[in-house]
Amino acid sequence: TIQGKLIATDHNVSTNPGAGPRHLVFHPNQQWAYLVHELDGFIEAFTIDKSSGALTLFQTIPNFPEGMKMQPASADIHITPNGLYLYTTNRGELNNIGMYSIDQKSGTLRLLGHQPTHGKTPRNFVIDPSEKFVLVANQNSSNIVTFRIDQTSGKLIETGLETSVPHPLCLKFLE
Repeated sequence: TIQGKLIATDHNVSTNPGAGPRHLVFHPNQQWAYLVHELDGFIEAFTIDKSSGALTLFQTIPNFPEGMKMQPASADIHITPNGLYLYTTNRGELNNIGMYSIDQKSGTLRLLGHQPTHGKTPRNFVIDPSEKFVLVANQNSSNIVTFRIDQTSGKLIETGLETSVPHPLCLKFLE
């Protein structure tokens, strides 16, 4: 059980050399974890052994459009609080958000598509507490763009809302 304490284990996860593991996120059911790689642009999905904390890989999926020839430069990864959808950003030449549905029985990801972020270098993004919106911080274009989450499909819908902020790096909702 989780008691708010970190305890070292002997369990390590190996990734492909040069993959560049960047961020790990846990599904709300605490059965699965998802790791996005900055350099190769893949997402790895793991089951979590609740007693030992060991992670076991069960899926590897690209975070970039099929046939892409450029480096994705994946950055951030989040899951909606209801556990239905996962999103992750790509910087570099792509400047988009990969949108995925999460199978609630197996934890496997299914690509829904890629949404342009309407800015350069989307480093960080947040899902608002109501689970209705995603706000994306585009560092090199100095803007924050707001998308609506389609509650049926999980796809991000353009709202036309954009805020100018000098070089935003991180977004957080205050409670």
